[in-house]
Parts: sequence; structure tokens; C-alpha cells
Amino acid sequence: MGSDSQLATTLFLVGVVAYAVAATSFYLLLVGQGDRPRKLRWGRDALVVAALAHGAHIVVRSLKERACPVESVEFALSLISLVVVVSFTLVARRSRIGALGAMIAPLCLAAMVAAQFVGGGQFESQAPTWLLALHVTSNLIGIALFILAAVAGGAYLVQASRLKAKRPLSAEAVLPGLSTLERLVRRSLAIGFAPLTIGVVSGAVFASRTALSGVGLLRGVLSYGVWTVVGVLVVLGRVVGWRGRTMAWGAILGALGGLIVVFLYILAQVPGGGD
Repeated sequence: MGSDSQLATTLFLVGVVAYAVAATSFYLLLVGQGDRPRKLRWGRDALVVAALAHGAHIVVRSLKERACPVESVEFALSLISLVVVVSFTLVARRSRIGALGAMIAPLCLAAMVAAQFVGGGQFESQAPTWLLALHVTSNLIGIALFILAAVAGGAYLVQASRLKAKRPLSAEAVLPGLSTLERLVRRSLAIGFAPLTIGVVSGAVFASRTALSGVGLLRGVLSYGVWTVVGVLVVLGRVVGWRGRTMAWGAILGALGGLIVVFLYILAQVPGGGD
């Protein structure tokens, strides 16, 4: 048991250091300090190491505590950030969006550290275990992809403001172009909408078996609200012709709503928090 704790601590420290190295490398890339290709390579490599250590840390901790990660409140933030970094790393291999790591790496670092301060506890439900696991996993994947879309949306707004104000900065050369960012926003929302739909449908089963009130009711309303907003963006976005800023702000709102839902799940574990 002691060796498991030591291994978990080691993996956590490796993940934190690797995320910090990645964040620093991507930041130096943005501000134009040093060899840009080398900084990009260091950032990407450090992010891969961080993701591996992060994933291994979750596995070791879950085995040590005999808790399934997708059924545990404690691992919710950690799992979301891991999906974000893995998704970003896979997309960055095929698209020139490496500079967005300057936002991804610090977010994932903060989430990994914050997860250590979240009290333990299992998601409570009368539904079968497999349905609960499907519900939680689907929602976590959907929210993680919305966070990736929100990061791209934030970068889009920054780039658009620079162009409008005619104030090019050194970072403009390494940040992706508007078309690349808009495409990433659309694809991340579209892909994330599918697992979120599964999460909403399975959540309806829970709602039918439980009398919701207080935080639980607010959580349900927000979940359906996020699903509706993203659904409108994905389904009607192309039909109506929504582009650029509208998609970017929609992605940011969807990610914020999803994170609030996760926070409410965590709050429900605090004594008196679910009333």
C-alpha cells in the first residue's frame, strides 16, 4: 500500500512538472523568445509526458482506493483535463494549433492539482452501474471537447480583435489563423455533442427515478441548457450561417456551463451542499 502511495505521488509530481514545462515552452513560443521550432517541440513532448503521467496517476490512485474513476467525484476534474490534453495532442499532430498549448497546459495543470483537494465520494444513483459509468463518461468527454472548442474560440476572438484594431503582435505569427480556429471550434463542438447527447439521454433515466430538488434540479436544468445551446450551434449553425464570433462565444458559454455542472456534482458531495 505504501509503494502505491509513493508511486502515485511520483506520477503526480512528474505530471505537474511536465505540465509546467509545457506551459513555459508554449508561452515562450507565443512571446517569440528563442528558437520557435524547438520551443514547440519541447512543449509538445512535455505535454505527452504530462498526459502519460496524468493517466497513470489516475489508474494508480483508482486501484489504490478501489474506486472506478468514472464513478468517482474525486477524479471528475482530473479526467476532464486528461481528455482535453489527449484531444489537443492528437489534433495538434495534424493541424498547426500548437501555440494553443499556452492555454491548454496551464488549464490542465490547474485541474490536476485542484483534483487533489476534491473530497472523495461516488456518484450516487439507483441506476445500474454500467449506465452510471456510461452517463459520467459521456458527459466528461463532451465537456472536455467543449473546453477545447472554448480555447479555440478564445484564441479566435483574440485574433479577430487584433485584425480589427490593426495591431499585429509577435504572437500573431504562431497563433493559428481564423479559418483554422473556426474549424477547430466547429469540429470540437460537433464531436462533443454526440457523447453529451448520450449523457443527457442517460441522465433522463436517472431523473425519472429520483426526485430532483435544490442543487440536483439546477444541475439538470444547466445540463439540458448546455446541450440545447451546443445543439443549436451544431445543427443550425451551418444552416443559418453562423460563423466566427458567434461560434466562439457559443463554445465558451457551453464550456462554462459544463464546468458549472461538474462543480455542482462536486458541491453535492459537501455536507449540506446538495440541499
